Amino acid sequence: MNDFNPDPLTTAPQVRAHFGGKSDMWLWRMLHGDPTFPRPIYINKRRHWRWSELRQWEDTQSETPHGRST
Repeated sequence: MNDFNPDPLTTAPQVRAHFGGKSDMWLWRMLHGDPTFPRPIYINKRRHWRWSELRQWEDTQSETPHGRST
């Protein structure tokens, strides 16, 4: 059996840490104020994101002059 997952999931604390130690309020604002920010998948009432979607969103933010990634 192969346990390799080419698109792993990450938790909210990992997402916040990845974007520079952002707060939970930052994450809430992104989810409620930025329609381009990736939507989480809920597993047992916990939020998880696909790394590929976060990286893709992050790449688009660096291309925009006033990206919301800060």
